[in-house]
Amino acid sequence: MASKKTSKGTGASDTAQKLLRSYKQCPDCLARMPLNAKICPDCGLKVGPVQADGKAKKPVDWKGYLISAILFGILFYFVKWAFFE
Repeated sequence: MASKKTSKGTGASDTAQKLLRSYKQCPDCLARMPLNAKICPDCGLKVGPVQADGKAKKPVDWKGYLISAILFGILFYFVKWAFFE
């Protein structure tokens, strides 16, 4: 009796699935879009490259982080000025 070998969890099947994927999904509304899309056609969210699960990566909102850091710095110096001087 010949034994049948199966390869579960090999990298070859994962690579084949990545090559066959012809679309990516928006991480917000799950709409399908082409792999080269930069903005979701349904919700307008900026999207990045496709991940292993087929969803597009959310780009980092550096502008929001910068504004938050500046406001936190202003709050810190206000509290220092108001309560410790």
